[in-house]
Amino acid sequence: MDYETRPFLPVYLQLGLTTSQADPRHFTELALPSTSAQTYLAQAHVYDECARTLRRLHNATVPIHSRLPLEILMHILASLYPVGIQDIRLKHVCHVWRVVLDDTPEFWLHMLDDPSVWRSRDPGLLKRCLAQSKALLFQSLSAPSSVVLSEWTVPHLGRITHLKLNVLDSEFREFFRLVKDRRFSSLRSLTLVTEENCTRESTAFDAQAVPCSDADLPHLRRLEVSVEFFDHRLVVSSVESVSVLLTDKGAWLTPRLILSPQALCRALSRCSSGLATLDIDSALPATGWEFVRGPPILHLPALREIAVTARIPAPVQSFFSAVTFPPHTLVRITGVKLAGTPGISLSELLPEQCSLAGVCAADSVLVEQNYAALRIRTRQAGEELLSIELPGSPDRDIAADLEHLFRGQRAIRALQLYRLSDRVVPTRQLVGVLDAFPQLARLTIGVGRATSSFWQFHDTLAALFAVSRSTGRMLCPVLEDIAVVGVDPVLGAPWQKLVEMVAEALQMRRAALGRSLRSLSMDFDIPIGRHSSSTVGEAVLAQAENDLAAHVRGLADRISVSAEGLFRRVLSNQ
Repeated sequence: MDYETRPFLPVYLQLGLTTSQADPRHFTELALPSTSAQTYLAQAHVYDECARTLRRLHNATVPIHSRLPLEILMHILASLYPVGIQDIRLKHVCHVWRVVLDDTPEFWLHMLDDPSVWRSRDPGLLKRCLAQSKALLFQSLSAPSSVVLSEWTVPHLGRITHLKLNVLDSEFREFFRLVKDRRFSSLRSLTLVTEENCTRESTAFDAQAVPCSDADLPHLRRLEVSVEFFDHRLVVSSVESVSVLLTDKGAWLTPRLILSPQALCRALSRCSSGLATLDIDSALPATGWEFVRGPPILHLPALREIAVTARIPAPVQSFFSAVTFPPHTLVRITGVKLAGTPGISLSELLPEQCSLAGVCAADSVLVEQNYAALRIRTRQAGEELLSIELPGSPDRDIAADLEHLFRGQRAIRALQLYRLSDRVVPTRQLVGVLDAFPQLARLTIGVGRATSSFWQFHDTLAALFAVSRSTGRMLCPVLEDIAVVGVDPVLGAPWQKLVEMVAEALQMRRAALGRSLRSLSMDFDIPIGRHSSSTVGEAVLAQAENDLAAHVRGLADRISVSAEGLFRRVLSNQ
């Protein structure tokens, strides 16, 4: 070491500084000549570099590097999912980690899943993550559209598999230009939404825009768009799932409808052969369906599920008249009640002679109504075929809705009735409900804890020995099994009253039909918690079992009493 530089270290340490903080201004207080200060500063950088070299050599010889192969370390880092930008500090552990991390593209790929990387004010980190992740495919579900379409991101667009963009019209035109340039060659799922309050009567496409070819989006399978982006120019034949969105995670998008039925059919026809799921959220065209006067014009042979939400009910009938799909397709229809308008009825949503497989081929039906909605679901051999949800209405006639839907259908053998209303449904309606299913063999009745639910159960039992308006005979003549679920003997009406009601109904049916019921089952809703125990539940079930055996013996061949999660007993009457 030169004599001129030897005093430097002790003098510099007296300033309380590290070599990395060396600056000529720090030497002015020592009254040193400027040339000496410059000399000391230059030597400080030499010492600093020597110290770094020594630390690097030391870190390279620590036990973790001698015992942990670099391949294992690379695998650990590749499996690590960063929870934030701060995890990039792993690069500062040591030189070996920094080298391995720079050569582990999976770590940088996982960094791209962090929304803060895409929204950072400094684009340098995003550029580095894109570059260091090399050619690996990634998703972009939360990035601002301005960043995704920026010049430093465009070279990497071919690596994006799932993309979600919230765009304005100007940004969409740039996006569509990049699509036409075949920049999104790996894209499998695309979501395009906008919150722009758009009132124009056109799509977001320029009039002269040329439709995408299949080669522009060769791997696209799922397409979710708000109404203004739903156009045949963006649909390709490889699409298997289409959703036209009205809301996005609860946020309302532009309240518009698809331009015309022709535009809807034109877009769907481009992917009709492979389309498996279709969801149209309150966007069916309100007018223009007059052109569908003959046979259906849109055939969807691969469709497995179709969901339609209707703010305006009339177009739903026209839409289902215009399309055909396999009989096993699950159909979901939801009617939305607008403020100041009457409730939607089934006669408004579906034609009188409904040809849906969920109506024609169903063997079981579930009916549930509360203050919010009426839900009707049908199954065939255990597979759900139809799901209808209508807004709740105090003056809704459930029997009329069911009669309209299932008129003339004789295949339905099982019916489930759950909480038909928060108010008591008139017995007349309940008779109409049961009268809609003349071949009913199994009936399940849900009993709630509210007093109205108990009396609803009472009226449902009374309807079981009413006379059919169509045949003049007792309702449900082939009924064999009755199941009562949700019974609460503690908080609801007296248990003895319920047992007497069941016995009375079964006695009247046996007197009229000359035969007893095949099976009767009751499932109790017994809360097990701080205020009750399994011992109390067992005592309740034992008492219920004895009461049923005393009152119903001989009226049902098989009686079962159960409580979900507790135990189940079965009595066989000889």
